[in-house]
Amino acid sequence: MIINKPFSMCLRCLCVLIYYKDAVRLTLNCGKEEKTLAFDNLVLAKIAQKLATILKDSYLGEPYALGTNQYAIPFHGSKALKDISKGHGDLILYFDPNTPFVAYSTGKFAKTVDNTPFFNSLRKLVGTQVLDVKKEKGERVITIDTANVGRELGDLNQGFSLVVELFPSRPNAFLIAHPYDKIIGLFKEVGDITSQRYLTRNVPYNYPPEREVFTSGIESVDQAKGILANEVLKKLKARAEAIGFAEARDELLNDPGLYYEKGTILPSSFGDPKAEKVEVFDIYDHYVANQRLLAKELREKDLIDKLDRAVKTVRRKIKNMEEDYQESEKRLAYKDYGNLLFLYQTQYRPGLKEMVLEGHAITLDPDKNVIENANLYFKKYRKAKQAVVTLKELEAKAQDELVYLEKKLQEVPLAGNRDLLELKEELVFEGYLKDPSRKGKALRKRKAYDPHIIDGPDQTRIGFGMNGLQNETLTFQVAKPNDLFLHIKDYPGSHVVILDGRSGDPEKLFAAELALFLSGKDSGDVMITPRKYVKKNSNKLGLVNVLKYQTITLKKIRQDSLTIFKKALKTLN
Repeated sequence: MIINKPFSMCLRCLCVLIYYKDAVRLTLNCGKEEKTLAFDNLVLAKIAQKLATILKDSYLGEPYALGTNQYAIPFHGSKALKDISKGHGDLILYFDPNTPFVAYSTGKFAKTVDNTPFFNSLRKLVGTQVLDVKKEKGERVITIDTANVGRELGDLNQGFSLVVELFPSRPNAFLIAHPYDKIIGLFKEVGDITSQRYLTRNVPYNYPPEREVFTSGIESVDQAKGILANEVLKKLKARAEAIGFAEARDELLNDPGLYYEKGTILPSSFGDPKAEKVEVFDIYDHYVANQRLLAKELREKDLIDKLDRAVKTVRRKIKNMEEDYQESEKRLAYKDYGNLLFLYQTQYRPGLKEMVLEGHAITLDPDKNVIENANLYFKKYRKAKQAVVTLKELEAKAQDELVYLEKKLQEVPLAGNRDLLELKEELVFEGYLKDPSRKGKALRKRKAYDPHIIDGPDQTRIGFGMNGLQNETLTFQVAKPNDLFLHIKDYPGSHVVILDGRSGDPEKLFAAELALFLSGKDSGDVMITPRKYVKKNSNKLGLVNVLKYQTITLKKIRQDSLTIFKKALKTLN
C-alpha cells in the first residue's frame, strides 16, 4: 500500500505544492503562502563568522546524507562546544535551490542513502582539522579550509578546501585538494569548456569576482540596491522611512542577531520587538521540521525503487518462460513426426528435404537417412518434454517470487523503524540487497523476530507480522497449532493470528479486518484456518501454503477498527 501524499495546485500562480506528512516546511513561493528566500550576504557573513568560531581546530568525521541535497559532516574537538555538547556537532550543507545555506547543529539526525560522486568525495575530509571558515567579499561563497594532519604514507594531499556556493536556484560545492589546488569533487559541473568560468574535476577553482558590500559608507536606499537581497532592502527602506536612513543602516550593521520570518533568515529585527530570533545551530530545524520522518520516507523510496526493479525483472522472466513453454508444447508434436517417419519409411528417397505425411509437412536433413531423421525428432521431443516440466516448475517459483516481492512493496510504507531494518535484513538474506559491511560473510537469521501484538475484543491478543521474518516467527514459533491463522485471499498480505486459543466471532471479525487493512484493502475475502493447516513455502521467507480454510467476506472495515489499526501503526515508528 502506497501512502498518498496530498497534492494541490494554485491556479493563480501555477505552482504545485507537495506536502510530505509535515516532514518539510512549505518552501515554494505561492501568493499568500509562506515563501522562502535565499540568504542575504549579511546573514551569510554572520553564519561564516559563527562557524569559524565553532569549527576552528575541530576534526571532521564520516559524512552522511540528511535528505535530498542535504548533507551533514560530523565534527569533534570543538573548544567552543566543549561545555555544550562535549565538542561534538554536525556541519550542515543544505543545497535546496530555494534556500541554500550552511549551518551547524548539535542535534541527532537519521541517515539516508546517498551514493553520488559528490557525497563520496566528502569522505576525503574524514580526519582533517578545520583551519578556518571565511566568506568571500560581497558574494554568497563560503570556504572551509582543512589540514590533512593524519596523512598516511603515500597520501600527497596536505589539506582541502570545501568551497560552498550559496547562489539562489544554483547552489554548488567544490572540494579542492592542496597543494595542487585542483577540484577533486563537486556537487554540479559549471559551464562548458568554452565558458570563462568552467568548473569541473581536475581544474583549478576560480572564485567569482568580488562585489561591493554593505557598509557604513552607503548613504541611501538606492545605493544599497544590488548589494542587499530584495527582502532585506525592502525592510531597510521601511525602517529608514520610520527612523531615517543613517539610523536604519547603522542598526542593520550593528545588530548581532539573526531572525526568522516567513521562510527566510534576516540579518536584523528592523525594530520589530516580536521578531523571532534564531541561532546558527537551529537554522536547519526551521527548514526541516521532522528530519527523521523525511529520512524514513527517503529510505522507503530507495527501497521501493529497488523492489520495483526486482518486480519488473521477475515479470519479464515469467513472460519469457511462458513464451518458451508455448514453444516447447508445440515441439511435443515431434514424437508424432518420428513415428510417421518410421511408419512411412518405405516412401523415403535419399536426399529428400521434406515429406508430407498424414497432413504434416516434416522437414528432413538430406544428409541423414529416414531412421536418423526419425531419431532426431524423438530426441527433440524428449528435450521439449523435459522443458515443459522444468519450465512449469520454474514458472511456479517465479510466481512465488513475484508474490513475495509485491508483498515487500506493500510492507515498506507501513513499516516502523525496526520493521524496516528487519525487512532490509530479510532482503539481504534473500539476495535482493547487498550489505557491503558484511564483506562477503553470509547473513544468518536470528532465532526469532518479534511480531507485533494488538489488543482485540475482550483483550484478545492478536499478532501480526510486518515482514517475512516476523511472519515466520509469529506463525511457526509463537502460534499454537489450534490458534486461528488469517490471511487475505489471493493477494499479498501480513500473517494475522488470534492467539491464546480464542475463536469467538468478534475476534474473528476484528482479525479479518486487520488482515485486510495490512494489505491496503477495505473489503475482500480473508482465509481463516487453524495454524496446523498452514505449511511453509520453501521458495521464499514468509510465504505459506494453506491446506484448507474457510472464508470470511467483508464489504467494509468498521470505523472503530480503522482507528485502532492506525493508532497501532503510529506506535511502530
